[in-house]
Amino acid sequence: RETLFQPSPEVEGKSPNKHNKFYFIVEPLEDGVYKAMLEGEISGEGEIKSKKVELFKKMAEYGMDYDEAKKIINMHNKCVLMDLTKGIQYLNEVMEMVKDSFVEVTEDGPLSREPCIKMKVKLMDAELHEDPVHRGPGQVMPAIRYAIRQAMLKANATVLEPKQVIRIDVPTEIMGDVIREVGNRRGQVIDMKEERGATIITAKLPVADMFGFDASLKSATSGRGFYSLIETVFERLPNELFENVVRGVRKRKGLPEDVPKPEM
Repeated sequence: RETLFQPSPEVEGKSPNKHNKFYFIVEPLEDGVYKAMLEGEISGEGEIKSKKVELFKKMAEYGMDYDEAKKIINMHNKCVLMDLTKGIQYLNEVMEMVKDSFVEVTEDGPLSREPCIKMKVKLMDAELHEDPVHRGPGQVMPAIRYAIRQAMLKANATVLEPKQVIRIDVPTEIMGDVIREVGNRRGQVIDMKEERGATIITAKLPVADMFGFDASLKSATSGRGFYSLIETVFERLPNELFENVVRGVRKRKGLPEDVPKPEM
């Protein structure tokens, strides 16, 4: 997944015909709101077509400013789109395109075309041509997609990698071998407890390093250790792996391998 940990500056997106401009800022979504979405306390999907006071109150309860929450117009992939504009002529006529473009970008981020999560996308301002012919989808949507993606890059967008939280059951006398195996795969032991001569280890390992783990576990424990999946989570990729991982994903998808940088 792609996300960010700091706010962007305001970024302008111009339509190909230069007659329409959109101004966006992207920011990290509050941790409490994101956690509430993960746990199903708040839905992270759908358009907000009317004043959903209960939703806004819940957003505020979990850490978002209430006045800001009232500006939410769409949610997708646990990202929110906010309209912070004031009195922009013709904006209501292109708002569906704004929402559709937001959904497209949150499905298709700037770094490696992976889904985006945990973001606030704020439409700050816009200038629109008076003639509808000059503000159709072919003009409006590229401008919005460009502005949001550039804002993400300027906010140092990064990658979250999937990790599996697993339970490993192993005879206590050979648990050291299992802990070594977890450590060799960039894993971390979260918890250990003993039950009737066996040790139950809770560990978290990157999915990218899980290949062959079952065979290695069986080998290290002479077939007496086994594991089961508890949950999958997404966590920030270490900086030293960032470039190689992004290049690898881009290569797999047939994209130019260079890591995208913000345009000046």
